[in-house]
Amino acid sequence: MDKATLINVKNITTPDSSSSIDLYQKRKKIYTRRTAGIFENIRTSTICITLSFFFVLPWLNWEGRQAVIFDIAHRKFHWFHLTFWPQDFILLALGLIVAAFGLFFITNLVGRVWCGYTCPQTVWTKIFTWIEEITEGQRHQRIRLDQSPLGINKLARKSLKHFLWLAVSLW
Repeated sequence: MDKATLINVKNITTPDSSSSIDLYQKRKKIYTRRTAGIFENIRTSTICITLSFFFVLPWLNWEGRQAVIFDIAHRKFHWFHLTFWPQDFILLALGLIVAAFGLFFITNLVGRVWCGYTCPQTVWTKIFTWIEEITEGQRHQRIRLDQSPLGINKLARKSLKHFLWLAVSLW
């Protein structure tokens, strides 16, 4: 081989560093800020509507029964005034497939609107960050609280936050 085509290789590792290379960075906590404006008001309204469907729909009565229910014991699926029997499963499956494709196409067309306003992850994240803001304060207060040493105030605020998070999760 010609010396011009050789590449010089220099060993830059020390004997101690080759066995203990840390490839992962320490996690950096994200501190969210409160936002305000017309779009935040629309988002809050949409979240309230979404949560009302989530919490009210199971308690809604329709013709003397629950409005939307999988009645496994009687082998029926009720969706307001429609009743699907086992032999109608193809219709139910077709309806769910249409809903899934509709969600797919709507998400492709206006995905940021879906993700920002009505996605369940967005809705629940907004609730949990709201609880965090109530218990620990605004962004600068949360940063200061996390940097402070463990004391009764910090322990009480963190415990209350996690208790409320657990209560919302179980609810």
